[in-house]
Amino acid sequence: MRKIFVILCFIALVVLSLNAFAYAANPKNGDIVVLSKNRSVFLNLDCEETQTCDLKAFAMNFEKYKIRVADSDVYGTTTGFEFETDSVESLEKYAIVQFMRGCEFDYYIAEDKKYFGYSLRHFGESALFCFPDWVIDSADTDPIYGSDPQFGRFANYRWNRIPGSVDRKTEVWYFYEKPVLPRIYVMESKLAFVSENSVKNVSLEFKMCIYKTKDVPTETTDSDLNFATPIHCFNWSASHVYNPATGEFETKSEIDPFCKEKPPPY
Repeated sequence: MRKIFVILCFIALVVLSLNAFAYAANPKNGDIVVLSKNRSVFLNLDCEETQTCDLKAFAMNFEKYKIRVADSDVYGTTTGFEFETDSVESLEKYAIVQFMRGCEFDYYIAEDKKYFGYSLRHFGESALFCFPDWVIDSADTDPIYGSDPQFGRFANYRWNRIPGSVDRKTEVWYFYEKPVLPRIYVMESKLAFVSENSVKNVSLEFKMCIYKTKDVPTETTDSDLNFATPIHCFNWSASHVYNPATGEFETKSEIDPFCKEKPPPY
């Protein structure tokens, strides 16, 4: 348990600061290697038909990496989504909603067995982190990603004092202070690692879509997948599944079969 605690505390400090560390032949704790990264941009050129010409762009920044922590490798996926409008006043006219399926699970090495062992806040309740079918990914009954019942629908969006940056030292939470430039973003990270007796696995598929805010209901259920027509969507995945035969993490093109099983009551 102590090793898991050390791993999580260390990751909290470095996971969103993926600079160009050298990953040597004999890696040292703190070394990071980027396995893959890409940026996809949707330019809202055909905007007159949807009457969304104040939305300029919607982008996804995707990065897979491994970090040396406690003399073992932690595998991660960090994805950021940002959108830009023609003015700060237009920002709240648009919102993003994420859909997901899959699970996070433990593999116990000595037993050679998988277990559901992770939970999350989902639609106002604590839920087992296993969704065999597509659902809306939201902590509360408002489907907007990052919404908060106390601080508003855009509470957990962020902006940065340095244009184009996502450096945590210069970022500002939207609920705390409104941006000076018309660009806001959200970030999400998923991690997999080996601990003393078990392995944390991640096998998740996501779809992040941008909508007119007025088209997103303020309250719904997690299975209400077609509440409105999105302006654009990006698909992404976080897949780090341990192969006990090789002792390595693998990326799968589909969610692990274990995630398709009906989870036990939580």
